[in-house]
Amino acid sequence: MKKITLTLLGLFFTTLGFAQERSCATMNHLEQQKELDPTLQSRMDALESFTQLKVLSNKSSKVVNEIITIPVVVHVIYNTNSQNISDAQIQSQITVLTEDFRRNNADADNTWSQAADTQIEFALATIDPNGNATTGITRTFSSTTAWEANDSMKFSSNGGTSAWDSSEYLNMWVCPLESGLLGYAQFPGGSASTDGVVIAPQYFGSSDYSNNFYLSSPFDKGRTTTHEVGHFLNLRHIWGDGGCGVDDFVSDTPTSDASNGGCVESHTSCGTLDMVQNYMDYSDDSCMNLFTAGQTTRMRTVLEAGGSRRSLALSDKFDGSEETPDDNDSGEESGETGDLLAYCDSNGGDSSFEWIDFVSFAGISNSTTSNGGYADFTSQSATVSPGSTNQIVISAGFASTSYTEFWAIWIDYNQNGTFENSEKVVSGSSSSSENLSASITIPSTATLGSTTMRVSMKYDSAQTACESFSYGEVEDYAINITNSARTTSDLMTANTIELGNETAISLSVYPNPSVNSIEIKLNSREVSNANYKIINIAGQSIKAGALSTETIDVSNISSGLYILEVNDGQKILRTKLIKN
Repeated sequence: MKKITLTLLGLFFTTLGFAQERSCATMNHLEQQKELDPTLQSRMDALESFTQLKVLSNKSSKVVNEIITIPVVVHVIYNTNSQNISDAQIQSQITVLTEDFRRNNADADNTWSQAADTQIEFALATIDPNGNATTGITRTFSSTTAWEANDSMKFSSNGGTSAWDSSEYLNMWVCPLESGLLGYAQFPGGSASTDGVVIAPQYFGSSDYSNNFYLSSPFDKGRTTTHEVGHFLNLRHIWGDGGCGVDDFVSDTPTSDASNGGCVESHTSCGTLDMVQNYMDYSDDSCMNLFTAGQTTRMRTVLEAGGSRRSLALSDKFDGSEETPDDNDSGEESGETGDLLAYCDSNGGDSSFEWIDFVSFAGISNSTTSNGGYADFTSQSATVSPGSTNQIVISAGFASTSYTEFWAIWIDYNQNGTFENSEKVVSGSSSSSENLSASITIPSTATLGSTTMRVSMKYDSAQTACESFSYGEVEDYAINITNSARTTSDLMTANTIELGNETAISLSVYPNPSVNSIEIKLNSREVSNANYKIINIAGQSIKAGALSTETIDVSNISSGLYILEVNDGQKILRTKLIKN
């Protein structure tokens, strides 16, 4: 049994050569993403901590009869007629996905008692992003004969097809890939513009439904897509992409030292029988037939309350959405009210010293570095219901010294495009870089549908919703208010402290008025090694130096009114000084 641990994701990313029998580029793709986006690792670390806490608390396992249906859009990008696969071949793949995830596959057996029904289903989208009817299939001719695993096919500007809103659709790109590559997926935490899975056309669909489909044995049963969607829902390869000591972070999968090709059901490694029938191994399609209960819990964690793909689980972009418990009976309740309104501007002028580095709330889990004072994250959506109480987790990042940051959060409950004083849901201050938590109770009078939440962090003093200030940052998010959402209590709060009301750091000097010397205090903080200036009323610096101690000799300064300025390398603090 593999032990569950809270070690950082670095253990995941040991990239080994892939077995010849099957070529999945997901881990290589992840390494490329991390090189392009240095903040990805921290986001995935946060997601992993959340996942492990949910698993350990036993609060995210599947609930009987709680079926989650995920809308799928398939973007077919072809260079030859054979690559422009038929609607029937595409539908066969959607059928295989649902059968595999529901454990209704005809080849399911009882070899492993931990085999489980994930209660996750898939359906081709019937509503496009503009609200129009769709088959859930797009088709694009391209002059590219083979695509690399670098996401180029995911942009119309490259001759591919741009993603539909990844918070509401599972995007699948079916396109010719470089030699030997079957497909790859993007793990939770990556960019919304590239989110989804990519599969070569000869491995998308199942020959069980037709001998005329454009498919290549032994990967002709649709299990490549099942495997990649497992990655999309946060599963690792069953051998953990390492030797016997490397974990896939699932407790009921046997430890293995490497991938298995073919179908050697008697193969053992690390002292146990290998689970070659698992969809996350490299076995032939005809050998794969199961996800485990532990893998089920892990996948459902990202789809349930607080999970990074929660909005996808709540999407209603397919027929029959009213049959899904988490969905709504009408477009109005599900947030289909059109584009979010245009709100007043608010930003921090300088976020190089402090910034918002984490926000987690009811399906949102977003870790970032500085975004230049403002970031629009309305592509990320939280789902809440009137009357529910939900935990929000926020934290500040600091370049070096930490300062007292004032936090304020607004939700436009009446959806009138204005953050009113009555819509301020969180306020407080802290100089901590730890995760801070607060509770938000959604009023019973909140208007159903899509609206905006503003998270603002300002240095030194409280802010308004439409303020541009010197230091700090502002982030906007989407909120979906629906009668169907469940109350959430993010387990990230297990490692948080409650947001309080800390006194802002202020510069004080005494005695003031002074005669011979002054003592400097920055609240209770030491100010040694900072620099100071004493500035006269003409704006001239008449004395300056390094604060090797907290005492400054002012005996040689003429009587009068001055400004004392202290600079610790990041912030400048000022106070009046009177010299007698």
